[in-house]
Amino acid sequence: MLILFDYFNVEKFAWPPNLQTWGCLTFYALTSGVLTQYFWTKCSVLLGPIAAYSYFSILTFPSLIFFDVEVVDEKLKMTRQYELGAGIIIVCFVVITVNDLSEDIK
Repeated sequence: MLILFDYFNVEKFAWPPNLQTWGCLTFYALTSGVLTQYFWTKCSVLLGPIAAYSYFSILTFPSLIFFDVEVVDEKLKMTRQYELGAGIIIVCFVVITVNDLSEDIK
């Protein structure tokens, strides 16, 4: 579709213009492409697909909002209560994953 859109001038293709944009794309590819799929697969195996979708959604939204505010510099206002709750969720997922990985090694 990209080639067709470019050919018919519907949407012009252009490479990212600067290093910051390349950095954001690389970060997104690593976090969304690798880590997200790993967490989704792990949750599906351990909890089943319905529960995994719920946990996946809970983890994804705080991460994306944090990325928008801190990296992309969106002008969003987050309350301290939201930041604390999102931080707790992310820390819990990291602790559970590290604990599970250490059990797999043993």
